[in-house]
Amino acid sequence: MAKLTRIVSELAQLGRRNHEVGEHAGPYGSLDNDNDNDNDNDNDNVCFQVQEMALEIERKFLVKKDSWRSHVESDAHIMQGYLANNATASVRVRVKGASAFLTIKGAGTGISRSEYEYPIPVEDAQAMLRDLAVFPPIDKVRYRVRSGRHVWDLDIFAGENAGLVMAEVELATVDEVFERPDWLGEEVSGDPRYFNVNLARNPYKHW
Repeated sequence: MAKLTRIVSELAQLGRRNHEVGEHAGPYGSLDNDNDNDNDNDNDNVCFQVQEMALEIERKFLVKKDSWRSHVESDAHIMQGYLANNATASVRVRVKGASAFLTIKGAGTGISRSEYEYPIPVEDAQAMLRDLAVFPPIDKVRYRVRSGRHVWDLDIFAGENAGLVMAEVELATVDEVFERPDWLGEEVSGDPRYFNVNLARNPYKHW
């Protein structure tokens, strides 16, 4: 548990430390937890690669029919939970297939927001979901579905959010044009009820 606490503590400082690393270390840098300047990977240290901030721009829709199924490129089971959420950022832990990630997302501005993501050991992620995250976790299967030039993330939710099917597309700019497949329903990009962080606290089946 002490290791998990230290992970979250490190992430809380990443915004400040990323500015220090980025200017002198190029696009990537490692957090050196024992301050010996060797960026080691000792078992008793938690090391992250610090990426430059990414800007996530996405639009989210409900799904009204199943014609997307003939365009699936891949799928993966996802379990995710939220360790923290406030007016400026949320911290999410996710297990996706055989991989796991810790993600910090900034507060949204329209359909865009900042995002930092870091791979972590699956065992640590499972412990965070069990011991630290808001319960119940978000349980869903994500399908990668091609439509025109874009590949959509289409989520079929289970558990407390069973019955909800949503699709989202990531864009390069807020005004990027994209093909709208016939299986798209109502756009919910601006409806906070459909944010995953809120589905964890107020699941779809209780609406």
